[in-house]
Amino acid sequence: MPRLDKVNRRYVLKKLVFGVIVLAGTVWLFLNFNRGKRYISRILEPKERKPLTVVEIVKRTQNNYGEDIEKLAREFNVPSNYLKALIVLEVGGRKPAPTRFEKGVFQKLKLVKEGKRKRYEKVKKKTIANASEDALKNLATSWGAFQIMGYKCVQLGVNVSDIRGERSLYWGVKWISEEYGKYLRKGKFKDGFHIHNAGSKYPRNGKPRTYHADYVPNGLKYMDMFDQIS
Repeated sequence: MPRLDKVNRRYVLKKLVFGVIVLAGTVWLFLNFNRGKRYISRILEPKERKPLTVVEIVKRTQNNYGEDIEKLAREFNVPSNYLKALIVLEVGGRKPAPTRFEKGVFQKLKLVKEGKRKRYEKVKKKTIANASEDALKNLATSWGAFQIMGYKCVQLGVNVSDIRGERSLYWGVKWISEEYGKYLRKGKFKDGFHIHNAGSKYPRNGKPRTYHADYVPNGLKYMDMFDQIS
């Protein structure tokens, strides 16, 4: 092999150093795949747009769900503007709707299955005796535009796959109608929003038990906004 002069040795050395750096970076990305993927995404993908305004979210909800909600509202005799406002509160009008796993509910369902708790709402041991851990997790997850908990399928007499499938909107409105539709048909929307989120009517002391203090007043505000665009 001919002897390399000083310039060639520097060139080869630079190539070797560069190769080592590239290899080390590749190994690092492989070992830290998720972090590496997020980093690359930030570089290659355009910056996310600014958060939507309330008006934009209301319009998105109308575009994504308006027509179907109007039909279901007539079928179950519940106000469509209430249902749309509820979708804004629960999923921001997004479609497909996100899901949310409730660890606390999962633990309670496990206690029911193990016989250490008599029941959880309408779920008894015999109902979930053969349920796998994944099945229990599905029951402890909220699904669809109304974020109906999976275990509510017991009350509806259907499977979890029904309330998270193509007819999730139908089963969601049906559950709402059966669970507290009588309040909605009387115009008691404060009670309706509070029942949906906290499981009980709006407290007489005026102190809501919803996950967010403004859940009910925001819902009422969104109802008015849908009235204006309908």
